Amino acid sequence: MRAELQLPSIHVSDRMHLIAECKASDSPIILADWLKFLGKVYTERARRSAQVRGILIALSGANGNAAGAVAEFNTADTTVELITGDRLADIVIREFGMTGIQQALAHISQLTTDPVIELSIGYYDGLAFWVVEFAGSSYTVLSGTALGDATSEAVGELVQAHFKTASYRDLRQEELGRSRLRIARKYVLGKTLAGPDRAVFREEVLPDPSLGIGELDVQQAITSLSDSGILEILRGELAIKDIDHDLARRIEVIRILVDERFIVSAFGAPEWVGLIDDALLDAVLQIQGGLQIPSEARAECIQLLRWSPTAWLWGVTPDPMLVVHRQEGVSPPATTGSDDNRYFRLQLLRYAAADFQNPILASAYFEKFGLRELEFSRRATFKSGEKVELSVDIRERLGIGRLAPALGGGVIRVWLTEQAPEPWNWPVGVSVLPKDPVGPTDDPL
Repeated sequence: MRAELQLPSIHVSDRMHLIAECKASDSPIILADWLKFLGKVYTERARRSAQVRGILIALSGANGNAAGAVAEFNTADTTVELITGDRLADIVIREFGMTGIQQALAHISQLTTDPVIELSIGYYDGLAFWVVEFAGSSYTVLSGTALGDATSEAVGELVQAHFKTASYRDLRQEELGRSRLRIARKYVLGKTLAGPDRAVFREEVLPDPSLGIGELDVQQAITSLSDSGILEILRGELAIKDIDHDLARRIEVIRILVDERFIVSAFGAPEWVGLIDDALLDAVLQIQGGLQIPSEARAECIQLLRWSPTAWLWGVTPDPMLVVHRQEGVSPPATTGSDDNRYFRLQLLRYAAADFQNPILASAYFEKFGLRELEFSRRATFKSGEKVELSVDIRERLGIGRLAPALGGGVIRVWLTEQAPEPWNWPVGVSVLPKDPVGPTDDPL
């Protein structure tokens, strides 16, 4: 390849000539390849008596003799360069603002668990992009800073021609499909859980456009839940298998309901509350390294787990703070047991308090659990190396209430003044918080 660059000049026209050559062989170039290219550059300089630069691109690099000769030449003359495949990739990534290799691999791992066997850079018509080849003769193309931009039809045809028999995969569409299936599984389980005797007629499990799922998604969810042993079909009805006695299956059902996107309609229903009982608390404690909770604290923990889907999800995920030192063969000090209990209860409380302030869950807390307020009494103590520098006591009241119909209705979060009446002292029949103590409704702080 040859190119010319017009150099800035006042009196005369001056040009710089470029000779470029690309070696795309599977093996590194040898000394003869470098000397041959060097000869072309010097021949052009002699012929033109002008500035001539040379760039030799070797995608597979250079062997030792060639690399040594290049390094020695460049100590005296840097107008002829050798660019390896790795260096070329770095240049393209920088010049085109592409996502780096590690970031691209991390992005791919979020969309699929299939192994990547090759990641290479493609270029066409001013666009640089990543070409990803997977095991099993499939590939995808990623472009844009967020790796989500669509490429042109010409790019698709170009890459397809290169792979010939491999099939193209749209990772975004695959992820959307998995997301719809996850939502459909939650929807089907919620319907089944709330049905009579935890069973529901199949015809009643209809698509829900508000959730972005269709009939095919629902049918795939039913098949998936049946294949995994969670659902069974009895006399034409869908039913959850032995959820009362099989704690592992019960934990899996609740995990499906609360993990990632949470469908609030199931939260707070009697069927939901009934899942979280004394036996399930024992299973949670076993997951947390066989933790032992005092009997007087068990009812408190069960209530917090019922009120907080986030607390429950944390509870069925082993916490290293509790599990590591309680592993088999490790006996924690006597004081550790009480500290573990305190940590466990504190985590449940923290997650429950955070969920209470979540506007998405406000209606469920207000209507299904009958909760109206969360009050904090806090002491913040700032300590230096010598003494207590500052100690502050503060009382904070966070409420949820229903707006009057004239104000649009709905359940909102509010910040209550310290003098506001307690919820049980509100006037009978009032479904909206009193006007005076109501603070900002957008930010409880």
